[in-house]
Amino acid sequence: IGGIPEIFGSDSPALFAPSNPEAMAEAIAAALDDPQTTAQRATSLRERISAHFSQAAMVEGVLAGYPTVGIKATLYDGSYHPVDSSEMSFKTAASLAYKNGIPNASPTLLEPIGSLKAHVPDNHMGDVMGEVNKRRGRVLGMSPAENGTQIVEAEVPMSEMSDFSTFIRQITQGRGSFEFTFERYEDCPANVAQKVIEKTKAEAAED
Repeated sequence: IGGIPEIFGSDSPALFAPSNPEAMAEAIAAALDDPQTTAQRATSLRERISAHFSQAAMVEGVLAGYPTVGIKATLYDGSYHPVDSSEMSFKTAASLAYKNGIPNASPTLLEPIGSLKAHVPDNHMGDVMGEVNKRRGRVLGMSPAENGTQIVEAEVPMSEMSDFSTFIRQITQGRGSFEFTFERYEDCPANVAQKVIEKTKAEAAED
């Protein structure tokens, strides 16, 4: 496979599709004497390249080794060689395109964000809101509940919540409780991402 891939972030699934797959498939099929129709050959070619590109992208990211999502790529040109065009050549081409293209596409680390719903006594509501802010969270709102309590709703990075149960228990003397569930992924702040990347590189160097 020849040509220059164009790789950029997208909400669509990982794609690696020729911009003119029919013409490319016709040329390859002629060399292979493939009995399939042009449309079928084009679809098969797109699926094969997409599968290998997806595998390469999902295994290990270029920043910190985590799986990559939201990839789209366009293959502008391709060629067939009677010796070198094999299943492995497709896999190698997709892997090289991924490794060479992703660093130039401004990749970012994503972190999981959780939805927090904390039930706390009225006099501790400010303490909880302050703690949420310390943990890089966003308070979404408050609402009164029964028996002199308030419900604080917020979104907080899941990496910041490992000891939140201890905080709630201590600050409310066991009268508070909370629910915390995964909500979505968001771009990780640059300073946090840098720490993760440096830690990953240090661990890789030790191995």
